[in-house]
Order: sequence, then C-alpha cells, then structure tokens
Amino acid sequence: MTGPRTLLMIRHGEKPCHGHKGIDAQGDANPDGLITRGWQRAGALVTLFAANRATVNATLPSPGALVTPKYSDPVHRPGLTLLPLSQRLGLPIRSEHPVDGHPAKIVKSLLAIQAEVVLLCWEHDHLVSIAGAVPAAVPVANPADVPRSWPGDRFDVIWRFDADERGTWTFGSLDQQLLAGDISPGEPGT
Repeated sequence: MTGPRTLLMIRHGEKPCHGHKGIDAQGDANPDGLITRGWQRAGALVTLFAANRATVNATLPSPGALVTPKYSDPVHRPGLTLLPLSQRLGLPIRSEHPVDGHPAKIVKSLLAIQAEVVLLCWEHDHLVSIAGAVPAAVPVANPADVPRSWPGDRFDVIWRFDADERGTWTFGSLDQQLLAGDISPGEPGT
C-alpha cells in the first residue's frame, strides 16, 4: 500500500457555549472538554465508522488511522471526539501537527499514512484550510466543490476525498445524521 484511498474529515463534537460546561473523559468539568451532546456524538461515531456488523452495518469505510492536532494540554475536543472510536478500533490517535499547522504539511503527512482510510478530526476553522490544500497535493476532479468555509454551527458534517484507480481524487460532503436534531439532506443548512 502506498497511502490512503480515502480521507475523511470531521469537526470535533459539540463544545461548551452559552453556560454549558465541558466534560473530560473522566467526567470532570473542563473548559476544553465536550458537552453532553458532544459525548453523544463521539459515541455515535463508533456506529458510523466501526459498526459491529452483527446488528449495525456501516456504509462508510472504517478508518485505519485516526488523526487530531497536537495540543500542549492532553484534554482537547478532537481527541475526546475520537476517543470512543479509537477504543473500539484499537487504534492510537496520531497527533503530529499543531492545530494551526501548515495545511500543505498536514496533507502531505496524511497522504503518507499507511492506511486505506484516514479519519481527521480537527477544529472547523482549520479543516477548511486543510481540505483546501488537498487539490494542491493530488489531482482532484472537482476542486471547485471543496468548501471555502465550514458552517460554524454544524458538528454533523463529513468531508470526504476518495481516490480512484488512476489516483484522481473526488471531494464529497455528507451529513452524519447521528443524533436527533442533526440536519438531513434537503433541509436548510445542507
């Protein structure tokens, strides 16, 4: 294998705002943690990306590598969001680049990972820059479809790049539709 055939990009789970308190993995209050809905999303991502195949089947490929930014504090929303999936898959979470790292370097390192599917969980402001750097690194059939912004109130979006047998990548955007209140296709905001 020479690198991934699929890059999946998601935003971390819901964060504290308007008086909500963040919670870390031990259940302690932490401003860098997730709110209850964020933890619900983190758990639901397991069924989306690592279905048990007995009672739940997934249509999305299961990641072979999980990637978040590198922070000085061990408690951070992207890592907490991927924690249940990491535990289910038995995969470590890779954290090599700072949250505001150079997008081209991040994309280059993603494309060097020896896994068929790579799942990146990052802060939404920086996901835009990272996704925007993909067409500069590899041929993308539909570069104009790569968004130039992430909806600030959306935590339920998946950006997906897939490579075909010739090495040309295609971008697509999906709605997770995991939790009550997530936007479904055709609703405003999609």
